Order: sequence, then structure tokens, then C-alpha cells
Amino acid sequence: MAVNCARDAGYKVSPRGRGHSYQGLSSMDGYLVIDLSLMCVPDNFTPTTQNEDYPWLLGGEQKVIGTIKSGSGCTNAVMLAYTAKHFPDDGIYLVGGCPSVGITGYATGGGQGDTTPWVGLGVDDVLSYDIVLYD
Repeated sequence: MAVNCARDAGYKVSPRGRGHSYQGLSSMDGYLVIDLSLMCVPDNFTPTTQNEDYPWLLGGEQKVIGTIKSGSGCTNAVMLAYTAKHFPDDGIYLVGGCPSVGITGYATGGGQGDTTPWVGLGVDDVLSYDIVLYD
């Protein structure tokens, strides 16, 4: 609804996952900023446990232990707390190194974090995005 309203009024849209942007891209002049922080509802996460091999995983004994579908307003801290609670203790979870960074910026910005040397970039393991188009 906000996207349609902005488009009809001639405004550009700037979604803000959590507002942590070194370049200030989430609050540009002349844009309608849509705050996505309320889209983080951990109770609505959809965990999927599976034991399949995926070809893009780095070598060794890596296996996918689960996936999570979440809203774009979640932070690395929320995601890490959720995965620690709902997935096996022997897993490595792809999250960024800064707890306050939103997962949207983390995933679309490449996904570098503390686990990158062992499991690669977070963006390499994104299965899909749901995107709202402006036009």
C-alpha cells in the first residue's frame, strides 16, 4: 500500500531494513522511507530441516541443516538467537559479524561475517527473495 501511494504521488521509495547503512542509502532526500523493522516476527519464521547436499557448498562434509524464511526487518542478532534455539548444536550459522545489521543488507551486500572463511559468503546460500517492485 505504501509503495502504491508513493508511486501515485510521484515519490521514489527507499526501503530501510534496520537503518544501518554506512552510505546513508536507507534515508535519502526526496524519497519515501519505508521502515521494515516491524517485518521481523521470529514466531513467523519458517524453519525447514533437511539433510541434502547442495553443489555450491564448500568442500568437505558440509550439509544444509535447515533454512529459514524471515521478514526483511530482522537483524543478525535475532537470526542467530533463533538458529541457536531451533537448529542442532553442531551447525554453523550464516550471519554477519555485527549484531545490529539487518539481514536484508547482509544478504544483498554480499554476506560477509565471522563464518565467511569456513562457509563462504551469505549471499551464496540465499535460496530465494520475495521482492516488491516499485513500478
